[in-house]
Amino acid sequence: MQYRNVITNALTILLIATTTAGCKKDATTVTPEPKPEPEKPAVKLSFTTEATNYYLTQPVQFTNTSQNAETYKWVFGDGSESTNANPVHAYERPGTYKVRLISGTASTEKTIVVKPGTASFVVFNNVVIDLDDINCFYFDGVIYNEYRHVSDKLTFRATSDTIYTSQDRIDMSFKLVGQGFRTTEGFYLTKFGHRKFDLTSTTLILPID
Repeated sequence: MQYRNVITNALTILLIATTTAGCKKDATTVTPEPKPEPEKPAVKLSFTTEATNYYLTQPVQFTNTSQNAETYKWVFGDGSESTNANPVHAYERPGTYKVRLISGTASTEKTIVVKPGTASFVVFNNVVIDLDDINCFYFDGVIYNEYRHVSDKLTFRATSDTIYTSQDRIDMSFKLVGQGFRTTEGFYLTKFGHRKFDLTSTTLILPID
């Protein structure tokens, strides 16, 4: 008895038996089992930012470092969303925001802190003596505006806490023992930047009382 294998278009293998007398006998049809689909690699989501603290309206660049993801959804925590791979977003209100990156059922998040101003500064006392009641102002050419308290007392060689403002120039006043309040020349700020203002004897001008 001879056997011939005939492969159909549907990949069904038909086994036909032929006897020596020339008769054919149908045999069982054998269909190969389908190969399983290869598993897709697991989605691993991650992203970075240049910093974790930002100023109001400062653009935040989100750099996507995810692997094997095909789609992206960003939730910025302030009601805004994006489907870009590497979005840029600016916050209009100060606060702490949880930013989520989502792809399918996978997600990851990162915390962004937005400070209440477009610039910041600290005050450093290099006037040799202690300074009392330090305040900062914005002068518009007519009156002083935006009074901000900096420190009750700043000892020699001490640095104040960080002050946030939306102005590009501020003036300061402080109290010298036996001399009343003094003011300084204006200090200029860089938008989205941080500065240290060094108070020295050369920065002092006439008393204001």
